[in-house]
Amino acid sequence: MLYLHNITEAQALFIPKDGIRDTGDLSLYAKSTIDLDRKFDVHVIDLDTSDLYYNLAVTLPADIPNGEYEYTLTDGVSTLSTGLLVIGDNFHPSQYEKTITYEQYETE
Repeated sequence: MLYLHNITEAQALFIPKDGIRDTGDLSLYAKSTIDLDRKFDVHVIDLDTSDLYYNLAVTLPADIPNGEYEYTLTDGVSTLSTGLLVIGDNFHPSQYEKTITYEQYETE
C-alpha cells in the first residue's frame, strides 16, 4: 500500500518494480475504490535511482478527496504496477477494540 499526502506540491513516491522494463513515458492513474471513478491521470518521470523501485515525483490535482484508490502505473504499452494508494493526512487507522469475556460452566 502506498501513501501520499493530499497536497499540490510534488511528493516522492516509491513503487516496487516487478521486472518489466518500461519502454516509454510513464503515467500514473488512480480510481476510487468507492465509486470506481478515475480521479487523476498524471505523467511521471522515473528518477531511476534503484533497480527495485520506481522513484517518482507526483503532483496531485487540487480537488482530490481523501481516501483509498487503486493505482496503475503504465508506460503506454504495458501495466508496470498496480495496487492500493491512500491519499490523506491521517495514516494511522483506528481499530475497534471490544473486550470479550468468556464464562465457563462446570458439569455437575
